[in-house]
Amino acid sequence: MSSTATLSGLALSPGGVVTMVGMFVVGRLGFIQPKYLIAAGALVVAPAMHDLTRIDADLDFGFFAWSRVYVAIGLPLLFIPVTTSSYIGLPPGKTDEASALINVARNFGGSIGVSLAQTVLARREQFHRSRLSEHVGAWNPIY
Repeated sequence: MSSTATLSGLALSPGGVVTMVGMFVVGRLGFIQPKYLIAAGALVVAPAMHDLTRIDADLDFGFFAWSRVYVAIGLPLLFIPVTTSSYIGLPPGKTDEASALINVARNFGGSIGVSLAQTVLARREQFHRSRLSEHVGAWNPIY
């Protein structure tokens, strides 16, 4: 796959537009309980993320663009209700502290998630490399 920075940006741009429009739409759905919006978002994002497990070097521009759009449809359904429901029941004077705590928790959780994903990736890479190297030797006719 020969991809330039421009082509990569063009593949991601439709998802950004869909997310931006989705934020406005989900913001207008305040009459629906947040738990239903979160469930709908999870039902949209889960198969979209599963679809991304098929990524390989031979995929075309359309796959990446549409995969990003599918994920972008569900993201506003997840983030907006989670953020708004975290302020429910707070007195108006405490929203500043709540906002700070929510942002710290989101950043901390994101850092933990990235660290866990990197650890799993490194360990799986080590496992598969050791499995492959078991079969490399002068005795193996394929090698």
